Amino acid sequence: MTDATLSRPVMSLLLSAGTSLLLRALGPASAFALTLLLARQLGAENTGRFFSGMTLITALAMVARCGLDTALQRLVGQAGSCPHRLAGIGRRAWQTVLLLALPLTGLCWLTAPLIAGALLQNADLAGLVRLQGLMILPLALLSVHAALLKALEYPALGTALEVTAWPALTLLLLLVLPVAGELTGLASLYLLAVTLAAAISARLVARRLPATRQVTALPWRTLWQRALPLAGVDLMNFALLWLPFLLLPLLANAAEAGVYNVSHRLAALPGLLMPVCAAITSVRFARYWQQGDTTALSRLAGHSTRLMTLLALPPVLLMLGLPDPLLGLFGEEFVAGAGPLAVLALGQLGLLALGPAGYLLAMSGHEKQLRNLTLITTLLSLPLCLWLLPAFGAWGAAWVVTLTRLGNALLCARLVRRRLPLPGWLLWSR
Repeated sequence: MTDATLSRPVMSLLLSAGTSLLLRALGPASAFALTLLLARQLGAENTGRFFSGMTLITALAMVARCGLDTALQRLVGQAGSCPHRLAGIGRRAWQTVLLLALPLTGLCWLTAPLIAGALLQNADLAGLVRLQGLMILPLALLSVHAALLKALEYPALGTALEVTAWPALTLLLLLVLPVAGELTGLASLYLLAVTLAAAISARLVARRLPATRQVTALPWRTLWQRALPLAGVDLMNFALLWLPFLLLPLLANAAEAGVYNVSHRLAALPGLLMPVCAAITSVRFARYWQQGDTTALSRLAGHSTRLMTLLALPPVLLMLGLPDPLLGLFGEEFVAGAGPLAVLALGQLGLLALGPAGYLLAMSGHEKQLRNLTLITTLLSLPLCLWLLPAFGAWGAAWVVTLTRLGNALLCARLVRRRLPLPGWLLWSR
């Protein structure tokens, strides 16, 4: 394979990444403006309570989609352009989400007083929990629709729906229908926005799936074999990222959780480069692995890692150099998060420099090994939380997240070196 031949997929990656990044940047911009607006209205304590509830609901929506956001990319890549199989995959995805999301919504509704008392430290906020619980189904559908679009070779559109539609619609509704910082009013606007985003995404998927009357049903056994290990990985990755935040109100206080939440969301902005590249490269990883084209696989992994690291440097340096002015935008009480912001930002840069090792393992049929590695680091997260959070609050949460996620990435990189013909540190993959 010549350099000219290899340069075409690289240029395609850059073009797709640029378009996806531009569209995806609207999502963080909207989310940043939304977090800024809510933090200034609610203060640290109520910000912590509101986003603690949203974090729990996001986890339940992740259970409802059952790893489909990653599994669909592999299933669609294997189906090729066969319209009957693609239609069957789409139908099974919708059935799975409905099967899981509706009982979870009912459970959340019934246990709302317990959740409000334990997690939000205020049993009177059960109504808030119930409103947030109604988001489980539309959130899961939105993620599955975005995954289908990315798998069908519409990465920019899928990325825009997944990351941009919901926060942008919420911000628009908040500007049109101000709720003056009232928690249940904010939850109502969030619910309306995610429902509209899910409806729009459903329409877009229906128009892009091949039109066919004959449907080849995807066997349930095949779906569960592909999705369940990835669902476990998704949930454990979510726990690595958000368990310290969920435990902060219990082990420290809600105000500390609010300060950490803002620092975490700022530091997460460079980390969005990973799913942007994954939206473009995951299907290609699966295809190259199935074809045995390790040269193209290595080249794509290396280029995507170097691109992510280069693009992440400016925002990380900005967070390290000007933490107080950035956090001061949210209110004076959030400036206390400057230290946690530095720890989290450096951790994000390290993760991007290690590359998409987890996605490579998932797309090459190593889902179970990936699940086992993630389980190890997730189990380490809980004792670290119990040790560091009561004494150090937001600082402790930042160190728990950074250490466990970097540990997980290093274990994945080691497995890539052992099982795939690639270097463990993908930054040097050629």
